Amino acid sequence: MMPAGLFSTIVFMQPVLLGIGAWLWLGESMNSFKIVGLILGFIGVAVISINDGSSQISILGIILGLASTITWTFGTIYMKKTSTKVDAIWLTTLQMIFGGIVLLSAATTVETWTDIIWNQQFITTLSIIAIFCTALTWLVFFLLVRSGEAGKIGSYNFLVPLIAIVISVIFLGETITTKMVFGLVLIIIGIGLVNLKIKSLRNHSNMRR
Repeated sequence: MMPAGLFSTIVFMQPVLLGIGAWLWLGESMNSFKIVGLILGFIGVAVISINDGSSQISILGIILGLASTITWTFGTIYMKKTSTKVDAIWLTTLQMIFGGIVLLSAATTVETWTDIIWNQQFITTLSIIAIFCTALTWLVFFLLVRSGEAGKIGSYNFLVPLIAIVISVIFLGETITTKMVFGLVLIIIGIGLVNLKIKSLRNHSNMRR
């Protein structure tokens, strides 16, 4: 429904929304460095993701992208608020089960089972994606959010599009571009600012006084 780069940019507004939501509903700190860092990280993702070529853009696609961002944000905030009441493994398992039911039901209506070729390559790829790239990855993410500030942990999501492009360069022979390097610099600076320890800077300033 829309270019993959634009969709990635919309979805990865999540760290920005998460930082704001964690400040409003979780009582996490917010300062000018954090704000600038979140903005720079988002701009870095946008620079890397959006292609120059034109493509058809669907309003429904944009709405679905925004819905993904918003639900991801509020799901993370809710998980953080209930982290002391719900086991992370159970939380991840239930999400995978219910999410799988929804996706399976939706896929059955628009695709046919006969299109699936049950060979070794398909089963191996499906297993790796399901176990390592989905279930274990979300479990680690939830554990990290539980142990630290959600806004700071979420800022590392800016690295996802960048890592995907780097892997494409290494294994698929894609070329490194100027905008990729520029986006990388913005993302690294953004993550650094979000995770900057303001207290230590203030203590150092007080000691000088």
